[in-house]
Amino acid sequence: DDGDAVRRHLVACLADMSQPRRWELRKVHKDGHVIWARITAQGVPNEHQGPVLLMVCEDITAMKEAELALHNSEEFTNQILRSSADCMKVLDLDGRLQYMNDTGQTLLSITDISTYINKPWADFWEGDDRNAALAALEAARAGEMGKFVGLCPTTTGQAKWWDVQVTPMRDAEGHVRGLLAISRDITDYKQVQESL
Repeated sequence: DDGDAVRRHLVACLADMSQPRRWELRKVHKDGHVIWARITAQGVPNEHQGPVLLMVCEDITAMKEAELALHNSEEFTNQILRSSADCMKVLDLDGRLQYMNDTGQTLLSITDISTYINKPWADFWEGDDRNAALAALEAARAGEMGKFVGLCPTTTGQAKWWDVQVTPMRDAEGHVRGLLAISRDITDYKQVQESL
């Protein structure tokens, strides 16, 4: 019960007046909408009447709604990354690998992704393909889409061709904060193309 929880906080404020206590409440307004409040309370000694409570109540509904929207957005993004049939990678602005979805790990025969985290993604590529990967990273950092087709083997040495797109990931203000690399396995298509 919220009332009991508030009473416990207030009693604790009076028992220890050395510092304020803070907590958050979720309440239903009389008109039916939900509000969030942050309460800050501190017991203050008073020689004449005994200790008194000083309380400040802040409406933090907008902040909580923003947090929820961000959480939902991140969860939606994570579901997309997890469910994609392509190799999906999140890179930092320096092009270092931060995340690879399970599909990508399977396609590349990676059994322990931790050994690749924070490694330069361009180092997965060789020769002209590495230069193409670096150019794609540079384009994405500049806010554009970088694209190339390259050959990158799996960890077991199987040669695979990839159609790659690198795009910027922006924050709420529109600043590029990371990069998303999407690699589609086109090995079968390349083999048919070469046989023709």
